[in-house]
Amino acid sequence: MFNLLLAQVEDFAQKRLDVETRYAVLIKEAKTLHNQELIAQLEASRDNALSQIDAQLKRESESWLKLFENLDDLTAAQIDELVRTIGEQGKAKKI
Repeated sequence: MFNLLLAQVEDFAQKRLDVETRYAVLIKEAKTLHNQELIAQLEASRDNALSQIDAQLKRESESWLKLFENLDDLTAAQIDELVRTIGEQGKAKKI
């Protein structure tokens, strides 16, 4: 399970890097055009995209924490449900 968590964190890090890289290019181009309105729109869009990635990581992290923090107190059915939820979150990744 740790490898799955690590893979998910690395995936989120890659998504953030992709967004930052893509917007850096767009913002650089807008700066060469001296278009302040476009720069502001691109920065806001970038920040929104990064916030969505961060929110999804937080949701998935909370599921992992819930699984590990009280593992001894969970029933097999509860563990199965958490693992299923985490798996679904990993499959959804709609960012």
